Amino acid sequence: MRPMHRFAALLAGFASILGACAVIPIEESASPVESVPDDIFTTTVPSTTTTEAEPDAIVFTLTLYWQFQDAAGAQRLIGVERVQEESPTAEQAIAALIVGPSVDESERLAEIGVFFPFTSDVLAPTVGQPNENQIVVVTVSPEFGLRENDAAKIPLAQEIVCTLTSLPSVSGVVIEDEQGEIALPDTDSETIVGAAASNNYNCDQAPEIETFLAQTQQPPLDETDPEGDPDADPEAELEADLGVNGG
Repeated sequence: MRPMHRFAALLAGFASILGACAVIPIEESASPVESVPDDIFTTTVPSTTTTEAEPDAIVFTLTLYWQFQDAAGAQRLIGVERVQEESPTAEQAIAALIVGPSVDESERLAEIGVFFPFTSDVLAPTVGQPNENQIVVVTVSPEFGLRENDAAKIPLAQEIVCTLTSLPSVSGVVIEDEQGEIALPDTDSETIVGAAASNNYNCDQAPEIETFLAQTQQPPLDETDPEGDPDADPEAELEADLGVNGG
């Protein structure tokens, strides 16, 4: 066989082999693959709500001082506390002192003796602002005659000075009229030099009314208890206990 014919035969054979090996195409999937969200692996931490405790309410106390006569006939000073929403001022303290006790306070004061109201109608006190030394000036009407009325100076000064110096903004009080400063005696009848302070009138020794009532009022006697019966005869009780009359 000629070389050209041999080469042609080889090509024909090779083509038949390729025809037998057909290439099968790969079909694409009917359902596309869904994309994965970016945040699928994100961890969410639950939020923590912190509730802060409300601070305790600040309580302001105004203590008013009045004179009363106890059961023994002694004239004394007593304090009445009032709770306020704001820090009391010197003006508010004097105004409350002038108005006098409330109905409830009057009933409580009546339990301890004869109450002497503040003589504000004639005295008509007014008070200024505390200075840098916490001293306030109280101006009274000259019509009351406090300058010449020595008997009224101590009880009235006690009420005014003790009430005003109970405020944290006041440490001393000067009382004056249109003629100027009025000399005040302390509880020992010694003339006070300068502003009157709480120690001049023993303000810290004046009891608060509720404390005073708790200390002075005793519970009623038990009538079924012989020890509490003032009319009980101790000899008769002893004989009864020993069975002397019982045979």
